[in-house]
Amino acid sequence: MLRWIKRTLIAVVGLVLVAALVGFTYQSLATRRDLARTPAPGRLQDIGGRRLHIWCSGSGTPSVILEAGLGGTTADWGLVQPEVANFTNVCSYDRAGMGYSDSGPSPRTLARINGELTQLLDRAGVPSPVVLVGASIGGLSARLLASQHPDRVAGLVLVDPSSEDEAPHLPPIAPYVPLYSSLGIFRLRGVTFGPPPASLPLATRRLAEATSRRTAAYETTLDEITHLPEGLAEVKATRRPLTIPLVVVTAGRGSDAAWLERSVVKRPSRREAAKSLPRTRDTVSRSVSPISWFGRFNRSLTQPQDTAPQASARNGWQRRGRRGLVAEPSERPNDRLRPTARGVKIGGAPRLKRSR
Repeated sequence: MLRWIKRTLIAVVGLVLVAALVGFTYQSLATRRDLARTPAPGRLQDIGGRRLHIWCSGSGTPSVILEAGLGGTTADWGLVQPEVANFTNVCSYDRAGMGYSDSGPSPRTLARINGELTQLLDRAGVPSPVVLVGASIGGLSARLLASQHPDRVAGLVLVDPSSEDEAPHLPPIAPYVPLYSSLGIFRLRGVTFGPPPASLPLATRRLAEATSRRTAAYETTLDEITHLPEGLAEVKATRRPLTIPLVVVTAGRGSDAAWLERSVVKRPSRREAAKSLPRTRDTVSRSVSPISWFGRFNRSLTQPQDTAPQASARNGWQRRGRRGLVAEPSERPNDRLRPTARGVKIGGAPRLKRSR
């Protein structure tokens, strides 16, 4: 009897090891195949032992830098980047471990992410100051960089920004992410931590399909949200009055009404932005396209501070208040713009309508 139990245990352990080997091989080969079929659209810039993917288009100054939200990549900006490239240089990039970029050291704090971004911009030859555009937790990174390095930032655009006063929530599956991602379980089940590739524009959908199921992408996203409390503390500690222009863009049409009310009216980040940045665009618009709100923002960089409010009124913004600029997506609901539990959103830039 004892011998039979021993043999059974050995057989079970052997099957588990074989299954793990098969899963690991499947994940590795599938990742290599995807990256080979869809090469990076930009360039892989060395920042000292590892490479980050940066994708620039257009020409002009100041350059616009697009920072994706949690789990996001350059693919998230497929609707925005081409429009902005019509009038200035615009670059999206993949944080370390995301998209086409090499993995980076842990912990993935906001300070470390910003340090790598500044290295990337310097080595890629992107001149400062730049306009930082941050979506979701990317808005926190942008605010932190603007506070710590004001000489590098000419202005901020915050797209559905997260707040430093909202605690992140780790899902119960978090401890198993390294195992499930390495063995191909997430890939097999079609799990992604960023926007679903099918929800992205056709122009960049293939990029997300090639990179969203990398083991590094799953693990990096978990690392970022695990160490987000440190970043929130950094944002609070460095919060100070700034004098650069700011536009806050919030999804309107197609979003959950309760979340929109909480996000636009009550979220502390909106109030703090209005207090700390004298040139905040504290107005609301019914329908704004990427080129229209960037165009207005771009013009505000050269406007005297005391005339900025009058200029915004002439540009057609309709209603005042400390709500930021509400940019409404298409009439269809867009789940990417809705928050996950306790306010930490996973997603990228909203789908914005062309104004008429």
